[in-house]
Amino acid sequence: MASQHTVPSEPLGKHNFDTWRIQMEALLVKSDSWSVVSGESVKPEATAEDASAAAAAARTAWERTDRTAKSDIILAISPSELKLIKGCETSHALWQRLQATYQSAGPARKASLLKKLTLHRMTDGEEIRDHLRGFFDTVDNWERWKSR
Repeated sequence: MASQHTVPSEPLGKHNFDTWRIQMEALLVKSDSWSVVSGESVKPEATAEDASAAAAAARTAWERTDRTAKSDIILAISPSELKLIKGCETSHALWQRLQATYQSAGPARKASLLKKLTLHRMTDGEEIRDHLRGFFDTVDNWERWKSR
């Protein structure tokens, strides 16, 4: 595959998972590797009955796609956050770990979002468009949290 892989404009850090996730998913869809990362496509099992060349080729293709996806995700993570994914063998495991870490749905997440909404203030020198984007990102996160 000769497609050019890019990374999100800002690497994953402690406070940008929601926007990073959207960009990263789009890039993985573009590179035809999202099905492996999402778990929709699982690695073909090697069985004694199916030792054909076609089955081996399918496993090899899946492994190649998984390695590419895993590399793309790792390259889009801030170095300070890489310790979180240590030991993840597949791109799917890596994605699951990131979601579990950054996309909590418990009471702490609710409190955090409510605090962010109620204390959201425009700072001196801040562009109105940036202020509104931050506010509506928090509103979107709140809506996603409520729908769980």
